[in-house]
Amino acid sequence: HGSRPDLTVDPIKAAVDVYQRLITIPTNHHSMFNTCVVSPCQITAGNKNNIIPETAFIAGNIRFFKYGDGDKIFAKIKEVAENTARAYGTEAVVTSQVMSPLPVINDPACAARGREIAQQVGLTLAEPRDPTAGSDNFAEFLEAFPGFYMNLGTHSSRPGTSGNHHNPTFDVEESTFKKDVEFFLTYTQRFLA
Repeated sequence: HGSRPDLTVDPIKAAVDVYQRLITIPTNHHSMFNTCVVSPCQITAGNKNNIIPETAFIAGNIRFFKYGDGDKIFAKIKEVAENTARAYGTEAVVTSQVMSPLPVINDPACAARGREIAQQVGLTLAEPRDPTAGSDNFAEFLEAFPGFYMNLGTHSSRPGTSGNHHNPTFDVEESTFKKDVEFFLTYTQRFLA
């Protein structure tokens, strides 16, 4: 009962402390030269305001830009969660579901060919941007075959729409697809030649 926290182990206190420690992994436990993101995006515990629950649950995701960093980050998450929980007299069970185990790293020659062909077919090239921490299993193709990942400018300008993925107002400008297909066909022909 919430009136006697001294008689039990409160998993919420442990979970909150685990959360606070997890978000420090990128700055305190990972090389500043190898960017990573640790995002615990969900904490769930209890269903009554006066009962200390038996369990607490944290879920989230990690992002990284260097081969092997996923395993290192997960090992640190496991170590932090288990040791922090132990300090509260409880246990943390850490599991993972690998969704994108590899970073997306473009092949420089393929990317250069893609830029050349994009200009040739009349696409406007955006200035190079900083890497994004979005995840994509396209990395598995790039590990097996040389290639590159690119964003096509299909942002809709219609009122009330957005180009942001995972957003209820997401939409694309379908009139751009003709140029996009022309790019892919030209690249494929050049690649296969």
